[in-house]
Amino acid sequence: MQAPSVWLAIYHAHCEASSLQGKPAKYHLIRMLKTVERAASPEAKMSLAAFYGWHTQLARLLAAHRDVDLSLAHMRDTRDPPTPPLHQACIRGHERCAAILLAYRADPSSIYRGRTALQHAAEHGNMAIIERLLLEGATSADVNYTQLLHSAVSSGRASLVPLLVRLQADVNGSLGHPIIHAAVISQSRPCFDRLLELRADPLVPDSHQRSAISRAVAQQSFEFVQLLLELGASVPPESIPRACKDGNLAIVELLLQHITAPLDYSNSALRRYLRSLPCLRLLLSSGRFDPNHPQCAPILFLAFESNMDAVPLLLEFGADPYAIDPTTGGNLLQHCHALCDVDRALPYLEQFLPNLQVNLLMNGSSIAAYVCLADIRIIRLLKRYGARIIEGPDIFHPVAVMLLCNYCSLTDEWIERATWAIESGANLTYDITIQYLVPELCDWWQANAQRIRDRANQQQVPPDAQATEPM
Repeated sequence: MQAPSVWLAIYHAHCEASSLQGKPAKYHLIRMLKTVERAASPEAKMSLAAFYGWHTQLARLLAAHRDVDLSLAHMRDTRDPPTPPLHQACIRGHERCAAILLAYRADPSSIYRGRTALQHAAEHGNMAIIERLLLEGATSADVNYTQLLHSAVSSGRASLVPLLVRLQADVNGSLGHPIIHAAVISQSRPCFDRLLELRADPLVPDSHQRSAISRAVAQQSFEFVQLLLELGASVPPESIPRACKDGNLAIVELLLQHITAPLDYSNSALRRYLRSLPCLRLLLSSGRFDPNHPQCAPILFLAFESNMDAVPLLLEFGADPYAIDPTTGGNLLQHCHALCDVDRALPYLEQFLPNLQVNLLMNGSSIAAYVCLADIRIIRLLKRYGARIIEGPDIFHPVAVMLLCNYCSLTDEWIERATWAIESGANLTYDITIQYLVPELCDWWQANAQRIRDRANQQQVPPDAQATEPM
C-alpha cells in the first residue's frame, strides 16, 4: 500500500469513527487499528500510533523494529513522508507516547519542517512533554524560555524552574504579569520557593502597578499574603476592600495589622466593606475606619441601598444619619429612590425625617426630584414632611420625562406621582419632541396639569416646605 493511500484510509476511518454511521464506536476503532497494521512501513505505523496516542501499539512497534531511525531522516525525500513519531506526540500532546519514544532513544533535538520537538511542544503548551524533553537535554535557539518558565510556573511544575533558568529564562520576566505573580495566582508554594532561591523579586509590580500581595488577596490565599508580608510587601489600600468583598475575615485582620497607608474610601470600596458584616465590624472596632469620613459619601447612605443589615451596626459605631454627602450635597433622602428594602428602611426614615431637610438642593436637583420614581410609600412620607421639587421651570422637564417614560399605563399610583410632580411645577413645555412618550400618560398630563397647579397655588405652603438656599 502506498503512503498516500495509508493516510487516506486513516482519514476515512477517523471520519467514520466520528460520525459512527449507525455502527458501534468499537467497530470503527478496530478498523482504524487494522489500518495501522496494514501501513506500508514501520515508520508510518509508528507515526500513526503517536498521532492517536496508542502508546501500547507504539511500544510494540518500537520493540519489534529497534533499528528504525526515529527521526525518519531517510524518508524525507519520499513522496508524502510521515511525521516523525516524537514530533507527532509533541504536537498532539501524548505524553506517554513521547516518554516511550525518548526511552527508545528518539533524538530530542531532531528537526522536522524547521521545528525541533521542543518547539512543537512549546507551541502547543504541553508542559509535561517539555519537561521530559529538557531532562533529555533538548535545546532550541528559537524557543522563548522565559515564556516557557511562565507557563511552567502557572501550571505548578516546580521541577522545570531550574532547568529553564539554566537555559537563560528570566526569573523576573513578565508575560502579562511577572512570573512571581504566576506562582501566587497558581498558589504553587514550591514554584514560589524555587523562584526566590533563584533571586526572583517578590515585590515587583505588574504593568498596572498591581503587587503580588494584591494577587494573593484576590486568590484568598492567607498563606501567600502572610509570606509576602514577611518578605517586606506593603499593603495596597485596595486589598482590604477586596478581602471584605470575599468575606475573608482572617486576611482582613492580617492586613489591618500591617497597613500603613490610609484606607480606601472610594464608593466602590465602601460598597465592598458592606458585603461582609463580620469584616465591617472588624474595620469599625479596629479604629482604622471612619464611618463619617469627610471626603466621601457616608457609608450609612450606601448601606440603605445595598445592605440594610449593616445599618444598625453603623449606627452603633457612630455613623451620622444627618451627614451631608460632600460629593453631591445631598443627605440620606437622596438614596430613597434606590432602597434595597423599603419595609426595613421606613422605620429609620420616620425616625430621622424630623431633623432632615426634605427640600435640600444638591447639584441643581432637589431631594424630591431624586425620589420621584421611588416607592410610592417613600413619596407619601416625604410629602407629609412638605417635600417639593423646588427648582425653576427650566429644570422641571427631566422630571416629567422620567415619569412619562418609566411607566406604560395610567394607574392610580402613577396619577399620585404625577400629581405631586405637577404641584411642584413639573411641566411638558420643552423643546424636544414628545412623540416617543406614552400617549395615554401625555394626554392625562396635558388635560389635568393646569387644574392641579391652580389648586396647589390656592393652598397655603407650610413653613417647613420653604426652599432652602442652594448649597
